[in-house]
Amino acid sequence: MKCIEKEIKCEHTLRLIRKMLSCGSVDAKTGCILDTKSEIGTPQGNIVSPTLANIVLDKLDKFMAKYKESFESGKKRQANSKYISLRNRRSNTKDVEERLNLWKRMKQISYVNFWDPNFKRLLYIRYAGDFVILIIGSHKEAIRIKRHVKDFLLKETGLDLNTEKTLVTSTNKIFEFLGASCKRSNTSNTRIAPGLTKRTVPRMRIDIPIDKLMNNFVKNKLCKGKDLPTARKDLVNLDHNEILAFYNNKISGITEFYNFARNYSALHRFI
Repeated sequence: MKCIEKEIKCEHTLRLIRKMLSCGSVDAKTGCILDTKSEIGTPQGNIVSPTLANIVLDKLDKFMAKYKESFESGKKRQANSKYISLRNRRSNTKDVEERLNLWKRMKQISYVNFWDPNFKRLLYIRYAGDFVILIIGSHKEAIRIKRHVKDFLLKETGLDLNTEKTLVTSTNKIFEFLGASCKRSNTSNTRIAPGLTKRTVPRMRIDIPIDKLMNNFVKNKLCKGKDLPTARKDLVNLDHNEILAFYNNKISGITEFYNFARNYSALHRFI
């Protein structure tokens, strides 16, 4: 409320937010109001939770903007000394076979040094209460950033990181963010013409976690198992238009949410 009162002077708006913070929650089975005196936050799913998260975590956004400036260094990565050595040897020899062998060896390694300690980058992405920090740097630096973020949140906002969900991992391994499966691809050679290839560095692959999505379908009784649809008997009293609208809403919600995914076409298997 202190953060809001600095920017908003309308008493009606402030009163509305105070009520949203103290309204508690309703038990779906009994209809009883719960947690009316809770001081630890708002129930998950509260319609105002994303707005409140943006208000509270605005401090973290500003902190990470400054942290990014102090962390990043170097304009570009240094050249790979092994690659330069092979290139020099190839340019200084006239032996056709040796030039070909050297060229093949050059294609197996990168021109730049991906482990250049003087080149560092940081990318911070937040959506409501979830955020991810991607860095070009060492594992020790990632651990240090996590500790700094944890200390800042606890001191400035009273929030604590979820130790089970807050992981430090390589982007070569799959991690989930906002319901998507993320993983960085390795450098590859793309064939652009017969006998001609181009080295590419693909972007991070963002995929739909198909197995997890299917498990949610089973949990919500939309299917019995993999590719085994089931009836929703609770909809039998609705007319045809209402039943179609129900399923169309489910389908459009899933397809719109995942329209950015690389394996988007995989949804056609069961939607």
